[in-house]
Amino acid sequence: MQKTSVPHLLHPSRVRWSLPLLLLLLLPVAAALPPAFRAECTRIVDGDTIDVSRAGETVRIRLEGIDCPERNQPFAEEAMALTALLVEGKMVDVIAKEKDAYGRTAARVFVDGRDLSAELLKAGLATHYRKYNSDWLLASLERQARAEGAGMWGTPPSPAPAPATKGSPRKDSRTVPSSPAAYHGNVRSRVFHSPACPHYDCPNCTRRFGSREEALAAGFRPCGRCKP
Repeated sequence: MQKTSVPHLLHPSRVRWSLPLLLLLLLPVAAALPPAFRAECTRIVDGDTIDVSRAGETVRIRLEGIDCPERNQPFAEEAMALTALLVEGKMVDVIAKEKDAYGRTAARVFVDGRDLSAELLKAGLATHYRKYNSDWLLASLERQARAEGAGMWGTPPSPAPAPATKGSPRKDSRTVPSSPAAYHGNVRSRVFHSPACPHYDCPNCTRRFGSREEALAAGFRPCGRCKP
């Protein structure tokens, strides 16, 4: 009877050489895997930058794939507020990608299964960073937010009043109290709420309207509960 031949690499005389070779081939693959870790978010620097605590060490994270408005730009405060609402003081899962030019860790951050980069894009409070990221999902979320007029893609904020010039009449600020937005719109459900509604300050209610007509013109529908 003819003996069944043992495969070349599995021959007893070859095993001691094939195993180290296999490990050597797998090393680059293992090294290429993005390191992931769990940490507590301790500080919100701005809309797309946070600090997390990992093993007693502070790690500055730059959200990968997106870019939020810079400080003093329109919607910068809204982006920072949404980031704080979602992750501040919470445990997050970090998938690190690389170090950027400022020494920050560029990473995707997940909280309760939600991708923070994606949430900011959906709310219209960030743009897809196409120069450094080709993620089709992030690109799609920005297009969707633009089409829905969410966040920064909606009605532009009112410009600041021009400073008074010499000889121009001055307004008495004491007689003209500032008034908040009359309605808040949910950028995901496209529903707007009155100040008396329990959903007026919901996490996705980042769109502001000065009147009911303005909300309707922007494609939002009135809440069935508060009936604004």
